[in-house]
Amino acid sequence: LKIAELDPQEEKKTPLQPKADAERQLQVLRTIAKSLASRKAPAPVLAESAKQKPAAVTPPRPAPAPTIQAEVKPATPAVTPPRPAPAPTVQAEVKPATPAVPSQPVALVQEQASSSKIMLSELKIAELDPQEEKKTPLQPVQKVTEQEEKPQPSPPPLAQVLPIQHWSSDDYSRVALSISRPVAYKVQRSEKEEEAGFLYIDFQQSQVAADERQPIRLDQGLVKQIQAQQLSPTHARVRLELDARADTKIFTLQDPFRVVVDLRRLPPPAPVLSESPHEPEKEQQILAPDTKKTPVRPSLSRTPEELTLAQQLGLGVRRIVIDPGHGGKDTGATGFGLEEKHVVLNVAQKIKDFMEKEHNYEVLLTRDQDVFLPLEARTAFANTKGADLFVSIHVNAHPNARVKGVETFFLNLATNPEAMRVAALENATSTHSISEMQDILSGILQNTKIAESSLLAEFIQNSMIKGLRQAKYTVKDLGVKQAPFYVLIGAQMPAVLAEIAFISNAEEAKRLQDERYLQVIAEQIAAGLIAYIEHLKTAALRL
Repeated sequence: LKIAELDPQEEKKTPLQPKADAERQLQVLRTIAKSLASRKAPAPVLAESAKQKPAAVTPPRPAPAPTIQAEVKPATPAVTPPRPAPAPTVQAEVKPATPAVPSQPVALVQEQASSSKIMLSELKIAELDPQEEKKTPLQPVQKVTEQEEKPQPSPPPLAQVLPIQHWSSDDYSRVALSISRPVAYKVQRSEKEEEAGFLYIDFQQSQVAADERQPIRLDQGLVKQIQAQQLSPTHARVRLELDARADTKIFTLQDPFRVVVDLRRLPPPAPVLSESPHEPEKEQQILAPDTKKTPVRPSLSRTPEELTLAQQLGLGVRRIVIDPGHGGKDTGATGFGLEEKHVVLNVAQKIKDFMEKEHNYEVLLTRDQDVFLPLEARTAFANTKGADLFVSIHVNAHPNARVKGVETFFLNLATNPEAMRVAALENATSTHSISEMQDILSGILQNTKIAESSLLAEFIQNSMIKGLRQAKYTVKDLGVKQAPFYVLIGAQMPAVLAEIAFISNAEEAKRLQDERYLQVIAEQIAAGLIAYIEHLKTAALRL
């Protein structure tokens, strides 16, 4: 049969023709099985041999393979001499020996079939292995190709130039250019003599909607026309046609990003107030920003040399603008069921009523209902209305619920982290943005009313503390501070921001729900305004 000779050769064959080898192997096995099943000759042969040589039958041995070969092949001379033995005994021994004849080939067949099953399972693996082998060397190449051909991240979408806002009076104009996200921009004036009154603000990675490109004509103020243009697919421009006599200041505000252009008519030469050649220098020093970044704490009594410009010119106060902070979608600080926007509107209306009824001043509110108003629109409102004083009313908040008190701010560079925190809270932005604003402020604070504003803040703060204590309220005096509040930038009049309580403190939040407390705080803010106005009059009379 040479079955043993087939297995090593089958194992040595290459796996290039696994299916053909397996089929041929199975065919051989089927042929062997049929041949063994049809052969019944061994039993009679053994019986005949037993009759002739009864003594030749031996007991079974552990290694029967040689004995079977000897009986299958009669020519083998390994047969032992016959011994007399009864026939039944021979038949009894022959019967178990009969199945033993095919036992070896059947075992081999079963073993071979099992081997064939193994080979078939190996065939399936072999069918997959070549594909896996083909894929394996391609994967690194494919990865490299993906890395090389991986598309670069697309640039962010173009920023949108939003509808332009503007406010104007005879001597003042403000234009606010809002952009959907911060972008780089450049400001330039026309160098052509015939276009000396044009100001160009170019925005990178920006676009203007078609319906926003129509020119905007202004009949009042220092801006004659505004037009947004699309110079290229990624380059937008806003062109302002200006009055050549205007003084221009440009600054940016964050959250959302906008560029604000302030224009003021250049004033006539200041009158000479003293024959001394050094007097104008002292006046200029009073108006200059505090470059040492120290809080301005003006004394309530000043010598004539220390009087502010308003005092020296004897200017009176006719119109006051009160600004209730936040509003509409901007709730401001919240706590204990209260919202800052509602509290400050209530206080602002009380100030207006008190000032108009008791002292006959004209008082305007930036908002008289729950509506949203951008920060730059509040100061622009005061400027265009020709206000003489500006007070923004707010409620404070702090992460530490035990912090409480009253404080008043004026616009200047911040000198401590707490002032920066409060400015960030009221500006609805981050302290990082406030830090960036510091650099901008250093360029726009020149000749602003810092000294007048600090003095106004002093009067209002002292009045609130004194009046609340007289009304039997225990209050902590947090003093007068300076910080870069957006709402105060660009004010053409003395401007302050009052924080009347901490809504995050349980005791003071309870007071903010008390109409009596709100009436007292409103009257004391009004009293501070009146004290400041009277101080201006008295100082002018002393000159």
